[in-house]
Amino acid sequence: MAEPVSSEITSRPPLVDFARENAMPPAPVYVGVEDRLYVRSHALPTDTNCRISGRLLHADGVIRPFTFTHAITGTWTTQVIQLAEGFLLSLEIVATSTGAPRGRAFVNVGLLRGRAADLQCSQLLIADYVANENHIGWPGGVFRSSLEGVGEAVYATITDPAAGAEWTITEPNDVHRKIHTLRFTFATNATVANRFPRFEIVAPTGNVHWRSHVHAAQTASTSVTYNFAVGTDFISTIDQGEAQNLLPDTFFAPGVILRSSTVGLQAGDDYSAIRMTRETWSAGA
Repeated sequence: MAEPVSSEITSRPPLVDFARENAMPPAPVYVGVEDRLYVRSHALPTDTNCRISGRLLHADGVIRPFTFTHAITGTWTTQVIQLAEGFLLSLEIVATSTGAPRGRAFVNVGLLRGRAADLQCSQLLIADYVANENHIGWPGGVFRSSLEGVGEAVYATITDPAAGAEWTITEPNDVHRKIHTLRFTFATNATVANRFPRFEIVAPTGNVHWRSHVHAAQTASTSVTYNFAVGTDFISTIDQGEAQNLLPDTFFAPGVILRSSTVGLQAGDDYSAIRMTRETWSAGA
């Protein structure tokens, strides 16, 4: 016997409903059959590993995740990855090596188009430093030069030079640096003469581009510790065996030479090891 009233409809509409016609693409980046993902990277002073993960909407309508590892080394390296055809929905990059601070490992990720004979970059997705505490990703990522932002803070000690010799540091060809503090001790022998230790910045061509102020004379058989810092005051006198001087607040370009230049240096005079705090960025990105 028929019910006196119509039965209640107990089914429910789908939680998500898409347009059946004239639908918009679900993501701004479509990966075609001839497209490849590339990662270009550089790390200093030690190698860093990173994990690159993402989601791709395949042609069959299924969203599938992907992940791969990339080794960031001390030379600029490019890795090319073949993805399936579909819409790229998201991408995330994170350093997996322990002790990978910001400023050490720079990456840029994008798409390549074409075969080996005519392969070329077609779209940059992200360019930034990757670190343990700093996940970067797309969409919403940024395009930075490797010289933007904070570099890696490093406490460095340069080997004690031989007696009677100046000390010299030649910057690598693939980094930019700023030195924030510099400290060394200079001990003179018994030869009667005035010594005037100075600090110089020298271009790879040999031209001196900057030289520090000269302190009051250091005499025979004395030991003075010289301190240089960005933003401090220059004090010409030597007080309690300590001297204070300035550093320029500027990048030291790749290949630049940092060195002492001592007026009146004697054969038995001796510089200690050189200690510095410096900030480092990858160059050439």
